[in-house]
Amino acid sequence: MGRFWRAAISVTGIAGVGALVFLTLYKKWLDLPLFHPLSQPQTFVLMLVFLGLTFLALLSMLVVYMWSRRSRVLARVESAADGDSSGQADFMRKRCFILGYTLQLYLGMHLDETVREANSMTITSLREQINHLLLLCDLSMAPMGTPQGLDQDKVVSQVCDIDRNILAKLEVMGTTRRAYYVNGKWLGLCLPAVAAAKVQGVSPGEIHNLLSLVVERYEDNRVFDRHFPVSRDIQARLESIRDDIARLSATDAVDDGVYEALSAKVLGLMQEFD
Repeated sequence: MGRFWRAAISVTGIAGVGALVFLTLYKKWLDLPLFHPLSQPQTFVLMLVFLGLTFLALLSMLVVYMWSRRSRVLARVESAADGDSSGQADFMRKRCFILGYTLQLYLGMHLDETVREANSMTITSLREQINHLLLLCDLSMAPMGTPQGLDQDKVVSQVCDIDRNILAKLEVMGTTRRAYYVNGKWLGLCLPAVAAAKVQGVSPGEIHNLLSLVVERYEDNRVFDRHFPVSRDIQARLESIRDDIARLSATDAVDDGVYEALSAKVLGLMQEFD
């Protein structure tokens, strides 16, 4: 309000200066041909009309200025709020992506008994990270507990139940979060699938079926593309990983070098979401 009154006083001062100048030149203006047919009272009324219109014009300019300034201030405030909201939304989407990725890695660690026994500390860390991500994503779910026994079916059942609950909650919270989650799941599925394909004794038919399933899962996720607003670089890197797996599905075996190269691609891409 203080700024409004200062602006109003400034406009009034300008109007006063204008009136003073007009009155100073008033007698000379009477010599103009325009005023010859007019009587003195008519000329005076004309002067008042001129001053009134001048003052109204200045007042209108003041109102327009204050209104436009208020609109600019509100726009800046709304823009800042949108920026904060956008940043928070981006944070939550990335956490959903990492959650899907981590859950698939956790599941992959239990698909082979030798791998599970050799990575017990990693499995515990993955479980703690999943519980932390569930809290960060505000999914209001009970934390993942240690499965009773080492039965593989129990672990798979536990992970599938958690996955269904996450998908159901994300469906309510927004399709965009769900899109990030399912794409993160796909990326997390790549490493266990290729690792399983390089195990000795796996037949070419089994390798083809396993890796073809990964490629099909990628294509299924494309229905979420318009809800998965990532850069073209990230999209290209995801497609590159898909292409690598598609080529591997046509081979008879997967060696350690190929697995390590794919792992580097996957881990490099995950850094974009940390």
